[in-house]
Amino acid sequence: VCWGKYGSYPIKSKACHELALRILLQCIESHANRHKRIIVPLLSVSVDFYVRVFVRVYTSPGQTKFSATKQSYLYQCAGCQAVKTQPVARVESNGNETNTNPRFMPARAPTCESKCPECGWGYLIGGPIWSDPIHDEKFTKCFDVIDLDPYGTPAQLLDTAIQSVA
Repeated sequence: VCWGKYGSYPIKSKACHELALRILLQCIESHANRHKRIIVPLLSVSVDFYVRVFVRVYTSPGQTKFSATKQSYLYQCAGCQAVKTQPVARVESNGNETNTNPRFMPARAPTCESKCPECGWGYLIGGPIWSDPIHDEKFTKCFDVIDLDPYGTPAQLLDTAIQSVA
């Protein structure tokens, strides 16, 4: 289901909620790129059984080339659950100091061995996922001034976040 709807393959893990956010952000970025746009995640929240992401969308045909560098494949050990990432692409300098015309290349592989060095098990492969930050640091600092009840539920925290954005 996840592959058909979001174009990504999930891996079951203790970090499944963060993985869901990263899969959703990758899907949004992929769709935005088709229209020469990019996204900047402001806030990503996973509460109970649903996720909510707040993104800013920019029109920038030149920046869409960098999108592949913000995504990675995920390697998770089947034994000890250790995680490694494999970027989808890399950027190479063209040799001049200003780097006005960077070259976009496929990432070099592999970034990990075929067996986990910790336990010797093989890896499961998932993704692609969003590998850039899932929150904007400047944006989340505005929540520091909000006085929240220390016993508030995550749903109340999400409501506060939505009201602050609106």
